[in-house]
Amino acid sequence: MNKFITNFFLAFSCWVLLIPVVRADTGAEIADSVFQNGRVYSVNSNNPWAKTVAIKDGQIIYVGDESGIKRFIGSDTVRHNLDGKLLLPGFIDTHAHPILAAASMNLLTFEAGDGLDQIFKKLKKYAKANKELPLIMGFGFSHGIFDGNPTREMLDAIIPDRPVFLVDNGGHMGWANSRAFEVAGVDEQTPDPVPGSHYYVRDESGRPLGYMFEEGTFTPFAQLGAANAKAEIRDNSEELFLLMSSFGITSVFDASMEWFLSEGMTVLSDLENKAALPLRFVTSMTVERSDSPEHSLDKFKAMQAEFSSDQLRLGAVKVSFDGTLEGGSAALLNNYLHGGRGALNWTPEAYRPLFVGLDKAGIDIHIHAIGDRAVNSALNAIEFVRQANGFTGTRHTICHTQLIQDSDIPRFKALEVIAQTTPIWHAEAPGLRWNEIAEAERQKLFPFKSLAQTGAHVTFGSDFPYGGGIEALVPAYNIEVGHTRVWPGNTGAEPLPRADEKLSVETLIHGYTLDAAYQLRMEDKIGSIEVGKRADLIVLDRNIFDIPSDQLHRFKVELTMVDGKVVYTRPFYQWAIEWWLGL
Repeated sequence: MNKFITNFFLAFSCWVLLIPVVRADTGAEIADSVFQNGRVYSVNSNNPWAKTVAIKDGQIIYVGDESGIKRFIGSDTVRHNLDGKLLLPGFIDTHAHPILAAASMNLLTFEAGDGLDQIFKKLKKYAKANKELPLIMGFGFSHGIFDGNPTREMLDAIIPDRPVFLVDNGGHMGWANSRAFEVAGVDEQTPDPVPGSHYYVRDESGRPLGYMFEEGTFTPFAQLGAANAKAEIRDNSEELFLLMSSFGITSVFDASMEWFLSEGMTVLSDLENKAALPLRFVTSMTVERSDSPEHSLDKFKAMQAEFSSDQLRLGAVKVSFDGTLEGGSAALLNNYLHGGRGALNWTPEAYRPLFVGLDKAGIDIHIHAIGDRAVNSALNAIEFVRQANGFTGTRHTICHTQLIQDSDIPRFKALEVIAQTTPIWHAEAPGLRWNEIAEAERQKLFPFKSLAQTGAHVTFGSDFPYGGGIEALVPAYNIEVGHTRVWPGNTGAEPLPRADEKLSVETLIHGYTLDAAYQLRMEDKIGSIEVGKRADLIVLDRNIFDIPSDQLHRFKVELTMVDGKVVYTRPFYQWAIEWWLGL
């Protein structure tokens, strides 16, 4: 009996001593939050579907079934009951301009369908309500409403004594009154930034007539309002970022802050330091042809050293090879219906030293190219770089890529070039109709299924606020249009040529998540739901793999999580906000 008691106490003592070890080990596995009882589409080809996810310290620690997750649940674990809903990696917008959007939220805005009468009425009303502004700036008119180019005198007749500067809905044409030209110091002696592409429309004597093409001509006018930019960005960014979170966007590539890069980065850094930045930002620095390669490289490296975290990082140089189809300034291989082929902004002599230097330094280049001649030229530029430096691991992107000749499609994969686009453009959209080119040219529009089938990385974004209306910012709208090539609500309409280039829902999600993360050099951290990655996740109110294609634009985001923290939960009144936005 004594021997039994002795053994009992020895065993009991050992068990007691082991308790802290067992509890410590178990505690290390207890999740901060879990998602259960749903459908998890992981975008991980080895394990595409699961039912549960566990998260600790912002990192995913389990992806699997209901029985397997039980060991990760403790008394303090937050349990999200998906109730059959769909869990996805957060959407990544691979080309947007949120800082420019924040800077311009209080500007005069036009609708794509506004005619001259509506523009002039809105201009008068805005000027009267904002008498203190040093510059009356507006955005969003359609170039297509004019028969020829508008003049400064047309604006002088409405507002003769205050500077007025308006930008079209594509962000590539500007229109100013005489007072704006005077204050900005732009006259017949002012050279065109890039003759033939970034230029002022002039009379025979060289006097600017009021209209201008491409961003290089905007700088003297935009800088008139630069003093207010930082305050506007700071005041408006919270509202804009919340809207992006409500659409399920967890990361964004800012494809140019243009004149406000310093102001924008400062505001973003301040928000990050206050733990008030609900998105991951990878940003870019715009380089113009007039900038020297050495100056561009030095400036980029200095800013990259200042801003380099998982949440805010300068990641690429942005250049524009052409303009827009609607403005007739995209560079085409064949003529527009109205004549002309557009113009290239960069010559080989200009881009070769810059691109080779950037690539050798490991800096990614993000190239705006819309026309097939611009896309071909951009591919030629990257091919030259690959031949000069070899394949160094740089991830260069051609963005928009609206027209691509068939022979250039396989070059994206061969040259390791990322193809980026805005899927909502893959239809005849309100205010964005691709009628400027012949039917044979329309067959080249957005061949992204063919690109994806080659194995090239294809990524998707909004170009907001330049990509059209607010719908362009919404992944739900982009996914439906990319899948159908028909504008939502136009059931029965003919798809945009070519109908066989419709993208699968899987391809669209992949381009909004894992391929997008690859473009941002973050595929090891985000873009799929895998153990070890950061918990950037969204909950949709329905399984988009199981609904009719014409209902895809209706799915809603119920919860958005970044780094394991919930940054958005859909409120009961969200429907009213979406109704007001026209969604």
